[in-house]
Amino acid sequence: TYRPPGSSIKPLSVYAPSIEYGLITPASVFDDAPKDFSVNPKGWPKNDDNIYTGRMTVKKAVEVSNNTVPVDIMKTLTPQKSYDFLTNNLHLTSLIGAKKTSSGKIQTDIALAPLALGGLTKGVSVLEMAAAYSSFVNQGVYNETRTYTKVVDSNGTVILEKKPKTSIAMKEKTASYMLDLLQNVVTGPEGTGRRAALGNIAVAAKTGTTTGSNDRWFVGMTPYYVGAVWFGYDTPQEVRGVSSNPSLLLWKAVMSKVHQGYQAKQFVDRSGFVSTQICIDSGLVPSSACYKDPRGNRVATFQLAREDVPATECNIHTLVKVDNLTHKIASDYCPSENVRTVALLNVNRLFAKPGIVISDQPYVLPSFLNTAEKGFSGYSAVSPSGTSGYNSICSVHLSPFNPFPSEEPGTGTDNQSGSETGNNNGTGTPDNGNSGNELPSEQIPVYNGN
Repeated sequence: TYRPPGSSIKPLSVYAPSIEYGLITPASVFDDAPKDFSVNPKGWPKNDDNIYTGRMTVKKAVEVSNNTVPVDIMKTLTPQKSYDFLTNNLHLTSLIGAKKTSSGKIQTDIALAPLALGGLTKGVSVLEMAAAYSSFVNQGVYNETRTYTKVVDSNGTVILEKKPKTSIAMKEKTASYMLDLLQNVVTGPEGTGRRAALGNIAVAAKTGTTTGSNDRWFVGMTPYYVGAVWFGYDTPQEVRGVSSNPSLLLWKAVMSKVHQGYQAKQFVDRSGFVSTQICIDSGLVPSSACYKDPRGNRVATFQLAREDVPATECNIHTLVKVDNLTHKIASDYCPSENVRTVALLNVNRLFAKPGIVISDQPYVLPSFLNTAEKGFSGYSAVSPSGTSGYNSICSVHLSPFNPFPSEEPGTGTDNQSGSETGNNNGTGTPDNGNSGNELPSEQIPVYNGN
């Protein structure tokens, strides 16, 4: 039986081939936001919960089953390369290259929505999904599926034997990255597969839900077994009356018994990978400004292959002076005891549409300061408290202002302005006296009160 896989196809169609071809790593950062308003006035693609985060790493996108990030990645990968990877490397046989319908229209799965979001024409089978996912556990080697290994008679003579064909589906590094990403679906704080944990036996997994909640998927892996589960009706209709993914619960019920008596085990050792600190808003080496984000420390540790460790310092976080009482861009008339230096995000969101709320928009430089989007109002900036956040002018103290740190070099204890590039000592604590990304003084705008 073939059913649309929803998000459970993303590891196979988007993330694995993009890692394989060197387009992304788990630490790569994309903008979680709808960008195409021609398909839907509220934006496409949309996340299942209609919540948009803004800057997001690939690792987090997999953990929360994000929709906008895989579409962005697919645009670079291209649907054709994704299709070729699925059919040639992972041996999925049910994808439609091109098919003419009775009405004369051409159906194809070689497009963004089918391959990035899982809305395939015909769908996939649980058998082929389990086989494809097993490549991640087998260090990138694909094993042909089989329903028996051998048949012997009463004397032990082999009557039938099925020896599977194997092929290299992906590099071992790709498989290792994918296990890390999918294990985070179970262990991560916002992972959609958290309830699948099996104690001391490692679990890596991916959930899937199709439009209208007609199909519910769960594909889970342990060092011992891979299982794929689909849940739905023979005649597709919405799955109602369930508070959790039924496929996950079925997988857990079966696997808990299957693994009884098995020793605690983790996935293969990731030798050759190094622990690396990454700014989760840029995907680059942290600058001192990355520690001054109003939301707190924006640095996380990733396990990356040495060749994938970035060499460029974060160019997203930019130091700005804000009024500590109003949490707005400070003017020269804000009392000095109220003013502090924070780092806001200098990002390009020229595709934005007012009315779409992005969680990190309150921490983005306003358009009149943002070198990436001059003169553009951008997304609605609504913080959890209901205010517009840091990216507006202090409404209490209005005057011409200089929002960037203005101490003379060497005279202040705060981060200095000028051309310092920022530094990090590798311990997670920023060096004192170094700034992050700042605009040259001639580019600093002056607010005239109009």
